[in-house]
Amino acid sequence: MNLHRVFAILFAAGCLLRAQDGPKKVEDDDPRERQEWFYSQRAYPGISIPAGARLNAIRQVQRIDAAARARRLAAAPAAAAGLSPAITNDSAKWTLIGPQPTGAGTTSVTSGRVNAIAIDPRDNNVVYIGAAEGGVWKTTDGGVHWTPLTDTQPSLATGAIAIDPNHPDTVYVGTGEENFAGDSYYGAGILKSTDAGATWTNVVGPFLRDKIGSIAVQPINSQVVICASTTGIWRSADAGNSWSSVLVGTGVTVAFDPANDAGVYATVGNPNGSTLNGVYHSADSGLTWTPLRGAAPAALPVTSVGRMELAVSKAAPATVFVQIQDSSTANFGNLLGIYKSTDAGLTWNKLPISNALVQQWGPQLWYDNTIRVSPTDPNVIYAGALLIYRSLDGGNTWTLPAQTGPNGVLLHVDLHYLAFTADGSKLYIANDGGMYSTTESTAARINWTSLNNTLAITQFYPGMTIDPANPLKAVGGAQDNGTQRFSGDFSWTAVTCGDGGYAAIDPSVPGFAYGACQQIAVRRTLNLFDNSTAWVSAQYGLDQADPVQFIAPLVLDANNPKTLYFATYRVWQSTDEGGKWTAISPDLTGGKKGTIKTIATAPSDSNVLYAGTSNSKLQVTLDAQHGANASWIDRSAGLPPRTVTKIAVDPLNAATAYATFSGFPAGFGADSGGHVFKTSDSGATWTDISGNLPVVPVNDIVVDPDLPRTLYIATDAGVMQTSDGGATWSSLGTGLPVVVVQSLVLHRPSRVLRAGTHGRSVWDILVPVPGASQQPTIQTVAPSTLDAGSAATTLSVTGSNFRAGTALRWNGQNRPTTFVDSTHATVQIPASDLAAVGRGTLVAFNSETGGGPSNSVSVTIGPAPKFVAEGFVSAANPAGGSILAQRAIGSIFGTNLASQTAVADQLPPLPFTLGGTTLTIGGNIVPLFFVSPGQINFQVPFLSVTGPTTVPLLIQQGTLSSTVNVRIQPTAPALFTANAQGTGQGSVLIAGTASLAAPAGKFPGSRPVKPGEYISIYCTGLGDVNIRPTLGSPSPSQPVASTLATPTVTIGGIPATVSFSGLAPGFVGLYQVNVQIPAGITPGDAVPLALTISSLPANPVTIAIDAGV
Repeated sequence: MNLHRVFAILFAAGCLLRAQDGPKKVEDDDPRERQEWFYSQRAYPGISIPAGARLNAIRQVQRIDAAARARRLAAAPAAAAGLSPAITNDSAKWTLIGPQPTGAGTTSVTSGRVNAIAIDPRDNNVVYIGAAEGGVWKTTDGGVHWTPLTDTQPSLATGAIAIDPNHPDTVYVGTGEENFAGDSYYGAGILKSTDAGATWTNVVGPFLRDKIGSIAVQPINSQVVICASTTGIWRSADAGNSWSSVLVGTGVTVAFDPANDAGVYATVGNPNGSTLNGVYHSADSGLTWTPLRGAAPAALPVTSVGRMELAVSKAAPATVFVQIQDSSTANFGNLLGIYKSTDAGLTWNKLPISNALVQQWGPQLWYDNTIRVSPTDPNVIYAGALLIYRSLDGGNTWTLPAQTGPNGVLLHVDLHYLAFTADGSKLYIANDGGMYSTTESTAARINWTSLNNTLAITQFYPGMTIDPANPLKAVGGAQDNGTQRFSGDFSWTAVTCGDGGYAAIDPSVPGFAYGACQQIAVRRTLNLFDNSTAWVSAQYGLDQADPVQFIAPLVLDANNPKTLYFATYRVWQSTDEGGKWTAISPDLTGGKKGTIKTIATAPSDSNVLYAGTSNSKLQVTLDAQHGANASWIDRSAGLPPRTVTKIAVDPLNAATAYATFSGFPAGFGADSGGHVFKTSDSGATWTDISGNLPVVPVNDIVVDPDLPRTLYIATDAGVMQTSDGGATWSSLGTGLPVVVVQSLVLHRPSRVLRAGTHGRSVWDILVPVPGASQQPTIQTVAPSTLDAGSAATTLSVTGSNFRAGTALRWNGQNRPTTFVDSTHATVQIPASDLAAVGRGTLVAFNSETGGGPSNSVSVTIGPAPKFVAEGFVSAANPAGGSILAQRAIGSIFGTNLASQTAVADQLPPLPFTLGGTTLTIGGNIVPLFFVSPGQINFQVPFLSVTGPTTVPLLIQQGTLSSTVNVRIQPTAPALFTANAQGTGQGSVLIAGTASLAAPAGKFPGSRPVKPGEYISIYCTGLGDVNIRPTLGSPSPSQPVASTLATPTVTIGGIPATVSFSGLAPGFVGLYQVNVQIPAGITPGDAVPLALTISSLPANPVTIAIDAGV
């Protein structure tokens, strides 16, 4: 590839490697988009989830399970029917495998979202907490050890906890998480315990549609309980047994007045704004309420008022604080202000907070909003939003404490609740990462303590994956706690990106793994279980403007792991291990603004691919390997008008598939269809196999490849199974909390079924089969290494369960197979499969019952890459010597460097894998412009070197690799030219034009430059800049990135004034130097131009100069 000529000509068109303005994507957790993802699929095609729908489903499950137990007792022993013991009795138990805790890529461990805290007034170390969808937990030692208390209750979504101050063993829990996010699930009313959480009574009351955010028990009368819910302020006069509405609106906070036994404060705070929003007070134990607005100028705001959180000082009872979210369209979610009253709400004053600090409060106070004042000192106030903030002088000045303390513990973001102990000695903190505390609330630098070591409350998304060779290795995506890696113990490790999503492990090279974060963000690692190996972007070519699910599907081809699929509103395919993506479908949503929720490949046929959308479309292609020429068929007829959540293809027959659906339709006017459907003709017709399944969203499905007619499904009410093809369903095993299950995956060799829950971490259950497995397996392949360019070759394969009809597949394609016996077979690999270096994958497939695909084995096609001596040069000046500058564009030369020729010809950021090739320099995987068997062009990483330094360069091509040392230095200037030699006509544009400063007509639009005009010199290797863009990303334009050193430029031997030296805006690795043509230069077609920076000269080039006027 002649980069020099491309730069010279294509720069004029402004189209090479240049970014264009477009939608900005971020990796940080976005609660509003998460809300849309979680909630809308359960409500669709309506706009809300019917009241009590999930509670009804849970009760249906309980009745089904009771009936199933009765049948089993009456018909024992059921195992005689040949069914798995795990699904014929209650002896099979689910086992927690963590995370407990997680490592969220920080110096401290995390667990998951916590919303509520209640501290026993008798003991600062006895604390109850409420997790998002993880239920109530209790500690008796200040958070060192936690115990779950409500796993069997009808709702684990917890929004509020209150302890009766008169009888501290009495605990009230408000279910339903009132954080105003869509995955803040509805609750099931109030849970009450009178024995410190040992047992519970559920009072549904009027709260079927509610999420409860606050509860308070009257200090002088335990019969009076006040709660705030999404439908208002409610009062009980009989200790929570019955409830009455006392104030309408969106209730947020309730708190009894420390100075008045009958006084109660409440806030109403709809995040979207409402005339009802405000602070209220009752003087008669909550029977009647009066707004506390104040009077101008000492008043609360009346416009743009959203969610309001309140704190009352026990040390100075007339002192009240309220933190208010801005509900205006322009500033939605920002801090409107913190207001203080010192006369019990009669007057209010807005506290002074600098604009800079207000900006740090974050844009999501509708979601993370809490405030507390020390019970012993009204001057000590903490406010929580995106981060935690503090005032030590009653609110007159505010600071942002260091989120990492001297002990190195980092406080997680997104604060939901703060609670001081009664004596003010300790502050407990609840956030999206779990639980923390500090005993240093007034210290200049606060030490935070993570209390997450024994909490198992991580919220997982769909798409968990298990290493096919080892069930003790797995990856799954978690809400705001990264992509989590399981290595066999309770403590999991976050390995990449914010809200993790779908993950995939290459079955033939388990170190190769992929992860999809929220929206369009795909990453890859070459060594999953090496903590020092980086995850890099693997999304080159994906259109960032595509409509997409918050958690978008990513899957590997079941036969060829080098092929991946990702979906937005269309399906994308990569055939080079995530290096480059191509759209292989049109809009599959029917043009109705939906997105693709699930995609599934067929284990028996790589050409068959199914896709299901958020707006009830199901589409199928039978020629996926045709790439962009694949044709798609709409197979939605006969399916319900709800979101398709998951598709699973039968392991033996690509025409047989199962589709699951979300929503609560039956009895609520949407449709009468079920949640699980089957096709036996590639979607031409569908059969509802929901049987006695409750009306509950089904989120995932697994087809058991070894037990005929056996299916497992993940639902919003747990995991259920059928062994009769869907006629009857019941819960699988015992011990799984009553929780939403998002992800379900079967590890076939070990028969471990794994469930990823949305609030109670991950659980395993064994589902053994009677007798030996019939799945084929491959143990050895000989030869295991082949040479590129070889003639047709016969491979000898050993393994087990080979049959006369066994087919051996090379990269997903059947190849001529000879059956020898049950443990031996041979396969013919044609020369066309061995044309280039890289790797091939071999899979055995049996089409009979219990067969399906085997494990995947990688076969190396060599030889390994080989480098040309001194073949490491600047891409601008190949003849300039084998030393490279940091952030420069470099080239390497050799043989077998790549299996194919591939060009990064789409918008940056650049890919880190291209054509299956990856390049690592000094431990940094680097972005690639171009790869071919003989040459690779790349961007050098920034390595902070101070002089010429030798670092290792590693090239990986599949399972092949080679390492060589290269020299890097801070600066090594090189100018681009119109030839491949780094000499002659330079790549220099006349400013304000698209013309090269070259003889007229020599290049399209070229002309000589005149004295006084400005030119832009394009080069690389000018060293460090004041604004460092991410490696492989385009350079900024506002402000521009300038070099730390300024070069000198002479033209025709005359010094020229440099007006700018830095990175060319919108380009990757390209530098630009702007100079004015000085007077007095002798005109000519080849006037020499010389550039020097940091005493290092670049290669001289020429430009054409006119005499001027």
